[in-house]
Amino acid sequence: MMFDVKSFLQNYAIDYKERGKNIARNHVAIDCPFCTELSRSPHLNIRNNGISYICWKCRARGKNIFSLLKKLLPEEFGKLNPFEISEILSEYPYTEDENEEVLSSSSSNIRKRKFKKIWDSFLPINKNSVFYSYLRSRGITKKLDDIRCAIKGKYRNRVIFALKNAEGEIVSFVSRSIDNNAEIRYLNCSKQFSILPASCCIYGLYDILQLEKLKYLVITEGIFDAKKLIINKVPAVAILKKSISFEQRELLFDTLDRNLPIFILLDSDTTRDERKELKMSLSVYFRTVKVIHLSGAKDANMLSKLQIRILKKLLDTQVYKR
Repeated sequence: MMFDVKSFLQNYAIDYKERGKNIARNHVAIDCPFCTELSRSPHLNIRNNGISYICWKCRARGKNIFSLLKKLLPEEFGKLNPFEISEILSEYPYTEDENEEVLSSSSSNIRKRKFKKIWDSFLPINKNSVFYSYLRSRGITKKLDDIRCAIKGKYRNRVIFALKNAEGEIVSFVSRSIDNNAEIRYLNCSKQFSILPASCCIYGLYDILQLEKLKYLVITEGIFDAKKLIINKVPAVAILKKSISFEQRELLFDTLDRNLPIFILLDSDTTRDERKELKMSLSVYFRTVKVIHLSGAKDANMLSKLQIRILKKLLDTQVYKR
């Protein structure tokens, strides 16, 4: 059930934070009751409407708020059944401000129009252009529908990759200069004009969700890595960096089966700690998360067809062993 978490916490004199490094939008953070006494800190995120919670430290998570309340306030809720707890929570109704909702909707429509104007200014990839030549040099010659190019303006001489939400709507984009010596190689659509910031998006996820059968998923760092694997029939997505944001983690959890095996395939310059942190973040959501180390290539985009065939066999073997 939904309830006003902030009012509830205030009434029970529980300190919480609304902003911080590990606090997502529409969430508050409190000291995690599931963590050990010595390591407790405000790492437990609770949605403002109380429908879910997750701790980024001990990895406790769930959508059963009753178990959290029993742990958080054992004297008040420890012996109560769900019905009795629901009765108490009903005293803290969750309501959204109508004015804020109208303003938010209006602002969203304006942003969508601005974003569409920018996206429509980009051109499809012509196979006789320098843009196609660049993509071909990166091993990308198929599945070009979500790629465009810019010949003028801020994104001039760049290939543009569409970022879609889970429903297939283009909500942002990432651009890459075709000049390898460019001072700024990658340039995301600014938050000011994105329908959804790039940091909240996962490249390739919508297309993966359209597959009839998904045995596993490979998570890569860059768009070219994911695109190269997808072209070679390896289900892959890109998180656009070496770490994963809270919003990206929630997106994966909301759209994928928790039993789906996840394989992490980052660039060869990724540190051990970075791989470990990413694995731990994903292990909160998925039962099987493994790291695959690149051999003989800097990143997945540089893998040869033979190396990709070997990778596919390795992934199939890992799934079979599970």
